[in-house]
Amino acid sequence: QDGVTATLPLMALNQLPAGRFEWLVPGLLREKVIALMKSMPKALRVKFVPVPEHADRALAMLRPNAVSLHDELAHALGKMIGDPVDRDAFSPADLPPE
Repeated sequence: QDGVTATLPLMALNQLPAGRFEWLVPGLLREKVIALMKSMPKALRVKFVPVPEHADRALAMLRPNAVSLHDELAHALGKMIGDPVDRDAFSPADLPPE
């Protein structure tokens, strides 16, 4: 529904790492990172206020060739505050539909 389609042979489906699909479309990455950060528990989220500015800093640290956006973002945010951030801190189920 968002205009993005991945076409691949059925035999290759189980060979693709699911994390590659977390990245979505490069032009929408900033909005997705902001939404992921806002989905974190409040006790953690307050360390990244204002969220858009911290999202921009985190985006500059991301490696786009990494498999998982959630792993990359958690690592970048952890470096920013000097404490590890677990990838499970994000609640992708709470994100608005893409």
